[in-house]
Amino acid sequence: MNEADEDLFTAIRTVYTNDTGSGGLNSQSNPTENPAYVRQLFDNSDPDYDRNNLGWPQVRVTISQQNNDEFGVGVYDMLIQFDIMVDRDSIDRTYTVRQKHDAVAGRLRALFHRQDITDSSDWKFGTMRFLRKFVGPTTGKVQTMVIQAALAASTVSGT
Repeated sequence: MNEADEDLFTAIRTVYTNDTGSGGLNSQSNPTENPAYVRQLFDNSDPDYDRNNLGWPQVRVTISQQNNDEFGVGVYDMLIQFDIMVDRDSIDRTYTVRQKHDAVAGRLRALFHRQDITDSSDWKFGTMRFLRKFVGPTTGKVQTMVIQAALAASTVSGT
């Protein structure tokens, strides 16, 4: 993960961490009554993260980028993928896997789609736009919904 990816993930994680109100992704009061509750949001590129012991549901964030010199030096197209993962045997029976997926996807959309991402000291981030949502792979008992989003990033110094 490079510096732009790290700064973008930090901004995303900050939004998740602060989303503690009623219906929030990180609202830990009565999580069984909140279908959008997410036990953990983590960076896919962190090799030391023990994903097996996080609990469910989880959101895995993968960030990739491509240099976009058409618009100037230090301009990048950033692709963000949110994998909403639910273990069908570990969720509260109040909600189905589909209801959990839809609730978390809706909350992610409310927090990030067409929203400006907080800049870092080295990077200026554009407005995030959600591109598509689809049902992802099932691995064992874990069912995944995928949301792909994009934004532009540029270095503050322009180099």
